[in-house]
Amino acid sequence: MYSMKDHRTSKRLALLGSGAAIAISWAIQHNKVSCARNLPASNRPIMPDDVTHHTISTDDGAKIHVVERGKGRPIVLLHGVTLSADIWALQMRELSEDFRVIALDQRGHGLSVPGTERFGKETYEIKNKESSIGSPVTYRMAMDLKSVLEGLDLRDVILVGHSMGGMVAMEYSVNLASNTPDERVSALALTSTAADQLVRIPGIEGASEPLMVGVDSLLKTASRRKDHFIPKGDLSYWTTRLAFGKSPDPAHVCLTEDIIRAVAPAWVTEILSSLVKFNISSQLHTIKMPTSVLVGSSDVLTPPWYARRIAARITNSELYVIPGCGHMSMLERPADLAKMLQALAKRSPSYTL
Repeated sequence: MYSMKDHRTSKRLALLGSGAAIAISWAIQHNKVSCARNLPASNRPIMPDDVTHHTISTDDGAKIHVVERGKGRPIVLLHGVTLSADIWALQMRELSEDFRVIALDQRGHGLSVPGTERFGKETYEIKNKESSIGSPVTYRMAMDLKSVLEGLDLRDVILVGHSMGGMVAMEYSVNLASNTPDERVSALALTSTAADQLVRIPGIEGASEPLMVGVDSLLKTASRRKDHFIPKGDLSYWTTRLAFGKSPDPAHVCLTEDIIRAVAPAWVTEILSSLVKFNISSQLHTIKMPTSVLVGSSDVLTPPWYARRIAARITNSELYVIPGCGHMSMLERPADLAKMLQALAKRSPSYTL
């Protein structure tokens, strides 16, 4: 007969088994993270030694760090939130054979520092009375982009924006570009980005606003506690891993993790609190230049429905969905990204030739 003593023994054994399984699982994942972080530095893509560095001053005193390499038609690369120009190292090497490739650290990222307006609240409050602006931070960064284009006297630019950089590119195209043949930007590439409802549950439209309020509250709480928005230890690696699709190179995950952790937590909080309110979708029809929209089928941060919504609203656009790719196409699928940009260059007018 099965006794109470037997029951307690079975329960203890089950608990011991569960504990052992958890310990083994932790050891396996910890070993994976340790192996990734101990990979030789040469495994990580780094900027070429021969890039040219610039510092562009903006109207509010910000200092925007810019790197460039190559000759030909300019391609300007805008990184996403918590990243930097270093994320484009592969493109600086490969695209510079055919283009003048330019990447900038957006204010508060990399070597760029904010000016007196920080992340744009004052400008937004003034300008939003006159036009439909996506968000304070994207408008301020679009103004920084304008300063870079003018400071380097760039024309006939193919403007490439990733994630937040895509939002800045849309903001510039809608509110600061003239959309005339002599405009400095003549083609647009939007990768892994969104035009509205950054915090969104598909099919539950009414939940978006409360979610954004909740995210804003969590960010401000983290800022007061001086917490980084991603955790420490192994969890930092796995949180960063969420940005990638199937079977990413561990060295690429570690590179991204290090770039993210280098951004000041307080600045991240201020940027994200503004960014979750971004909405410029109703203005996308005003973009007339040739546009390419790219997304990975496995992107969980800005899933493919965001890209489809953007492509549907920009008349002269083409949509590219890369199977198995996550949010970081510049690292995961640089050849596919380059192919898209080459095709965009061929189908967009070149006014300076």
